[in-house]
Amino acid sequence: VRRERQSILGQQVSPDDCFLVLRGLETLTLRVQAQSAATLEIAQWLQAQPQVERLLYPPLEGDAGHALWKRDFRTNGCLFSVILKRAPESAFSGFFDTLQHFSIGASWGGVHSLAAYYPGPLQANRVHSATDQPVVRLSVGLDGVQVLKDDLRNALAAYESQAR
Repeated sequence: VRRERQSILGQQVSPDDCFLVLRGLETLTLRVQAQSAATLEIAQWLQAQPQVERLLYPPLEGDAGHALWKRDFRTNGCLFSVILKRAPESAFSGFFDTLQHFSIGASWGGVHSLAAYYPGPLQANRVHSATDQPVVRLSVGLDGVQVLKDDLRNALAAYESQAR
């Protein structure tokens, strides 16, 4: 009965899973620090790009949630959203087709950098939406900052060429 209940409720963890969690915890602080620093640097750089309308990232001083973030958090985190200037759907396709180092995926990404796309209508229907425009969500992993900036620079150039 106990094993059946565990199976139905999903309340069991294999010894291998426990080992992997414990192994990952040993370097968690270092990974969070590295990803937080890289994410802040990339977000600050993106904020200055002409194709970017705004960033949704509370560690940035101009963000509406900055005071709350400053009060309650100690790290920057690795996830933020980018709202690009209005453009046709083909511009977003150009952006994502050009990415080489950011994999496409809707996850926090762990040590791998990921990019995801959320269309405007999806944003407009959210209860607490910050925009009715498409949103690009980036999760910064442990890739080199310059490699990621170069990847985003190329993607933004492709976006801009399709936006005309």
